[in-house]
Amino acid sequence: GDTIRARTTVLDKRISKSRNDSGIVNFLHEGFNQRDELVATVKRTALMATRPKD
Repeated sequence: GDTIRARTTVLDKRISKSRNDSGIVNFLHEGFNQRDELVATVKRTALMATRPKD
């Protein structure tokens, strides 16, 4: 079988308009096999907690 490695890239981020303690982050996940061939991709959006304001 193949050996798969993954790379994740943050495409963009912004503060949520409805939740000021959270941000919306868009990710690109890519999977490569042992020959460095791209074998899988997925774009994902996630709601993430932000750091507390000091």
